[in-house]
Amino acid sequence: MRHEERRISAIFQRAILLAMAAPTLAACADAGSVGPPSTSPPGTVGDAGSDATTTQSIDGGLAFDGGLHVDDGGICASHLIASEPVDTCGNYVRLPCGVPQGVVPRDNCYFEINDCASICPDTYFNCHAIGDSCLDGGAIVADDAGGVTVDCAICLTGVGRIPAGLASGAVAVAFVHPSPVGAYFARASHFEAASVHAFRRLRRELAQHAAPPRLLRAARRAERDEARHARLTARAARRFGAAPITPRVHPVAARALDAVALENAVEGCVRETFGALVLHVQAAAAGDRAVATMLAEVARDETRHAALSWSVAAWASPRVDAASRARIAAACAVAIAELRRGVDAAASIAPDAELARVTGLPSREVSHILLNVLEADLFATLPRA
Repeated sequence: MRHEERRISAIFQRAILLAMAAPTLAACADAGSVGPPSTSPPGTVGDAGSDATTTQSIDGGLAFDGGLHVDDGGICASHLIASEPVDTCGNYVRLPCGVPQGVVPRDNCYFEINDCASICPDTYFNCHAIGDSCLDGGAIVADDAGGVTVDCAICLTGVGRIPAGLASGAVAVAFVHPSPVGAYFARASHFEAASVHAFRRLRRELAQHAAPPRLLRAARRAERDEARHARLTARAARRFGAAPITPRVHPVAARALDAVALENAVEGCVRETFGALVLHVQAAAAGDRAVATMLAEVARDETRHAALSWSVAAWASPRVDAASRARIAAACAVAIAELRRGVDAAASIAPDAELARVTGLPSREVSHILLNVLEADLFATLPRA
C-alpha cells in the first residue's frame, strides 16, 4: 500500500510540475474544464428545467418518462436504454425521432449544455451522441433507424468511486440562491456519500474472497474518509447556496472476484486516480482559501484511495483467469478513452467563470497534460491478460 502510494504520488508530482509550466493552470471563462458546467436556472439546482421526470428502479433497471417532442410522425418519447457492460458514469437515452427541434449540436457530437436538460434524466454534467449517431468527424446524425442515442454523463471527476446500483435522480437542491458553485459542491457531496457505499461493498467483497487484512483495513479507512468528504463538500455547498440530496444505492448481490476486480480497475485505478490528480491541481489553483484547504485534504485522501485500488488490482490479477484479465484490460481502455473524450470535448463547454475561479477547475490544456502523464507512466502498468 505505502509503496503504491509513493509510486502514485511521484507520478502526480511530475504531472503537476508539467501542468504548472502550462500557460494557465486554472480554467478561464472561455476555456473548457473537467467538471460540471453550470446549467442551473432559478429553482432546483441540478434540474435545469427539464420536462423529464425522476428515474425509478424497475426490476433492477431504469425507467425514464422522457421529454416529449413532436415531429412529422407524431409524438416521440425519449427513453433510457441499457448499456453493456453497465456504465455507472452515464445514462444512455434514445431519441427515436432524432434531435428535437430547437436543440443545437456542438462540436465532437456534444450538445449545448442547456439542451441536455431536455434530453437527460435529472442528473447530468454533459451529454453527447454516441455510436452510429456520431460520425467520425464529430457531427450528430440520425442512425439507420432514424433515431439518435445520447450518453448523459453523470460522473463528477475527483469525487471517489461510483457504486453499482446508484439510483439516478436529482442530486442538489437550491438552499438560498441557485449558485453554480453551490451546485458543484452539492453534486460532489452526493457522489462522495455514494462512495461510502462503494468502499463498504468493496471491503465486504474483499473479505468474502479472503483478501489480506491490510486491504480490508484500507477499505474501511477509505469508507470513513468518504463520509468525511461528504460532510465537507455539503458544508461548502450550503455556504454557496445549495444542499445535496442523500444518494440511494440499490443492493447488489455478492459478486465473483472477476467482477469486483473489473469495477475496482475502472472506478479506482482509472477514474478515481485521475480524479485525485485533478483535485491536487484544483487545490493549487482554487481562488478561495477555504475551498483550497478542503480540496487539498480531499486530494490527499483520494491519492491514498487510488493506491488502495492499485493494490487491490495487483492482488486480484493473478487470482482471476486470463479471459477475465482481458475483459478488465478492455474495460480500462474504454474508461481511459472516455476520460480522453471528456477532456477533448471540454473546449466546447464554457464553465461558469466564478465556478472556475473558486474551485480551480483545470483548463483543457492542463487536463490533457495530466491525462498524458497518467497514460504514459501509470495506466500503462495496469495488469494485462
